Parts: sequence; structure tokens; C-alpha cells
Amino acid sequence: TGDRDALQLVDGKTELMFTRKGISETILFTPAKVHEEYGFSPEQVTDWKGLAGDSSDNIPGIPGIGDKTAVKLLQKYGTLENILASTAQEKGKLRERLETWPDQARMCKELATIRRDAPIQWTLSDCALPDLKQGIPALQKLKLNSIIRRLGEEPAEAAPQPAEAAPLTLLPYQDVQVMSTGAELEAWLPAAAKPLAVYISDVSISVADSAGKCCLVTLGGDLLNPGADPAEVLAVLAPALCEPAVVHDGKKLMHTLRKAALPLPEKFHWDTMLGAYLLNPQEKSYSLAALCPNMPEDARALMSLFTWQRGRVEQDGMLPLMQEVEMPLSLALYRMESIGFTVDTAFLRQLGDRYVKEIEEARQEIFRACGTGSFNVNSTQQLGEVLFEKLQLPHGKKTTRGYSTSAEVLENLRDIAPEVIDPLLRYRQLTKLNSTYIEGLLRLTGAHGRVHSTFDQVATATGRISSSEPNLQNIPVRTQEGREIRQAFLPQPGWVLLDADYSQIELRLMAHFSGDDAMLDAFRT
Repeated sequence: TGDRDALQLVDGKTELMFTRKGISETILFTPAKVHEEYGFSPEQVTDWKGLAGDSSDNIPGIPGIGDKTAVKLLQKYGTLENILASTAQEKGKLRERLETWPDQARMCKELATIRRDAPIQWTLSDCALPDLKQGIPALQKLKLNSIIRRLGEEPAEAAPQPAEAAPLTLLPYQDVQVMSTGAELEAWLPAAAKPLAVYISDVSISVADSAGKCCLVTLGGDLLNPGADPAEVLAVLAPALCEPAVVHDGKKLMHTLRKAALPLPEKFHWDTMLGAYLLNPQEKSYSLAALCPNMPEDARALMSLFTWQRGRVEQDGMLPLMQEVEMPLSLALYRMESIGFTVDTAFLRQLGDRYVKEIEEARQEIFRACGTGSFNVNSTQQLGEVLFEKLQLPHGKKTTRGYSTSAEVLENLRDIAPEVIDPLLRYRQLTKLNSTYIEGLLRLTGAHGRVHSTFDQVATATGRISSSEPNLQNIPVRTQEGREIRQAFLPQPGWVLLDADYSQIELRLMAHFSGDDAMLDAFRT
């Protein structure tokens, strides 16, 4: 196993083969090897976890006590119980921590203890390895051919694959009709075959119909850039967009129409950005130019991409997903972005003033503990010289950039020099909170007291929505300071904020698709 919990089972009759890198690199643990590797006996594993905890199992241990301190205490006192009974012999922060968290330490030890008297009925024959060849049909279904060969069999011949989809090509279009006024576009639209594809760039607006015709209106509207006024062209185009039309990034288009105070479509016929995401959620870019690299960046490419996408999406059985989930969600995200979130700016400023004061207090405490004059605490080079050259704290190899002062390095020094490291970590925490969340939110809050985040529907391969400017999904919640920042987000008067989440959604999906009776019963009852 690769689980260090099992070290407690090692004794004179039981050895542990620890998988460091799969089965290719293993360590055979005997009681002597456990002591050589970790500095304590197998019987002390649970005491060690009671003190230092184990983040992989969500066992907290005693805050501020790391692996090295835990080992020293065990070598000195033997067991967790002896340590807790001898706290008066320790000094400073270590004594304070031991006297503050004894109950949690005992609970963590119990959590880490493997119950060897669990009421399980079994016989040695239950552990016999079954005939693995019985699993070959399942392996064939999953196309795990290399495993089938390792079992001494040859994979069955692959079923004939369906013909590859036709490559994306530009549809045949007549010559593009170039226009320079909104009136020309208004005269062209009535005879255009629906649905229309509409593409808006910084320099032009193009429209392609379903019968091989396309027009392009050059944008300008000032002395330096001759062409049509963008507002005039959008006003002419707005009714056609409500019919509905094929677009690329409909959410962005909705914002453009809203800023121009024009009617908003209730839906779109197709959004090629979302279609591309469904077909490949790991594209590097979903711009029209990236999706149609050898085509003109206008409505002809957009209509060609739509025609090709529609067939692929339907063939893959994702048409309902596109029409009933992705495109309606895009409009919902537009409304969320437009409405925004009310922020209590006065509360944020008050919180920021307090953080600035506490940051300066932490900075002065660092200087006093280091016994130096002032230096740039934010400078890795200067901080490294103070910690590792002046104070002679343990450190890693010095590089051309200086010493590492990462959070991991500082945490490992916490037990050695808490009078320096504690205020330093506090300083870093507060400066990040103040710059990222207090100053960041105030900068992005409009005169009306609301922030308007952007929700990206195609940013993650897993289908999760991402948020930016500001990132509303990354505001800390586990710390007291994070909870304070969240208090700045307010519902409108008479309303409340409701936090809802799926309960174990991944396990529920696993139960559904696997059909496992035990899992299904667990969720049904």
C-alpha cells in the first residue's frame, strides 16, 4: 500500500511493502525500518498523527506542531498520553499549544487508529485471487487491450469505426456585397434567407444568409475611419437578431446590444462558440479565427461552422444539451453579469483600514523579533538574508535568486522560531487579503455600488463556470478574515442570499451509471 496509516500494523509477524512510485519502487518496512525512516516505532504512528495530523485524511492534529516537533516529543516521552501529562516541562508556544489542544490530539489519535477488532467475518479463502480472465469482456468493452495481452489473450478485432465526419470547409458564397451605410444593410435584409449568421468585429459587421449571400458593412463613423456608424448599423440589425440568428459568443453580443439600448433577443438559433465547446471542451481558443483558421473572419465562416457543428452535435447525441442547457445558460449568465452584486463599500473600506493597521503592527513585530532595522519584508532576497544568514535558521540550497521563503518553507520553521514566523505569516495573509479582495473589490465596484463579474462558460474542461474581474468563486471562507469579507456582499432589501450546492453529485452519478445496488440503496435511503 502507499498509505502510511498502515505503518501501525507492522510488527514481528507483519511487514509492509510501501509503494513509493507504484509497484516499480517499493520499500519493505519492518519495525526497524520504520524507526530508521521516521524516528519512531510502529506503535507510535497513531501518537505521531495525533500530534502532527495528516492533511490527506483531514486529521488536523495540534495546530503549529509539525512532523519534526512530533518526533522529538515522542522520542522524549514515548506516547501522546505521556506528552500531554508532561506539558509543564515544555516552554513557550509549544507548551501553550499542548495545553490548548489536548482533546483534539486524543481525537486525532483515535481517528488515525486502525480498528483491528472490527466485526468482519472472513476466511482465508475469501482472499483468493479470482480468475482474472473472467474480466476480459469488460476489458474489451473499455478497449484496455494491453491488459488483455498481459493476461495471455489477444484482443478481439475492433468493431468497424463509423466514417469520420466531413472536414470543415467554407460553404459556397457569392461575392461579398460591401456596404458603408446602415441604409444599405436595411435594404438587403428583407430578401435574406433565414436563419442569418451575424458576426461583429472591431472593423466590420457581416451578415450571411442561408442561400449563399453575404454582405459586409465597414465600420467607422469619424473623420479618420470612413464607414458606417456602429450604433446605426446595430440599430438596423437588432430586429434581425431577434428572429433568431446564428452568432458567435451570444453573451458578449447581448452586452453590446444592451449598451446600445437596443431590443434583446430571447434566444439564438445557434452559438458556434458553445457548439465548439461541446465538441471539444479542451480547445486552446474558441475565437472564430482559431476555429476556422483558413477562412475569412466574417459571417461566411460563421455559417459554415454552424452547418458543420450542427451535424456533429446531433450525431453525438448532444443536440438537447446544446438547445436546452448550454444556450439558455448563456442567457442566464448574461443576466447575472448585467445585474451584478451589491457590495457594501463602506464596510470594505473600514475593513481595509483595520487590515492596514494590523499589517503595520505585524511588520514592526517582525523587525523586533529579527533584531534588525527596517527591511523590505516583501523582498524574498532581503527576507532570506535576514532569516537564514543573520538568524541562522535552517534553509535549503541558495540559488542565484537567493533563498526560498515560500509558505511551505516558513511553515517548517514555525516550531523553531515562532516569534519571527508567526507575525511573518500573518503579515503575508493580511497583505494578500487587502490587495486582492479589499482593494480589488473597491476598484471594480461601480458608482452604483455593484460589481459585475464575468462568468466564462467555456473556460474549464469539466463544465464548471469560472468567474473573473472579480473572481467571486475564490473569496476565502475558512478563515475569520475571509468570512468578514463575505459579509460585504449584500442582497437587495427584503431578500436573503441562498447558498445551494449538489450533495455528493459525483458519487450520485457514479451510483447511477454503475448501477451498484449498495450505492443506489445508500442514496435512496
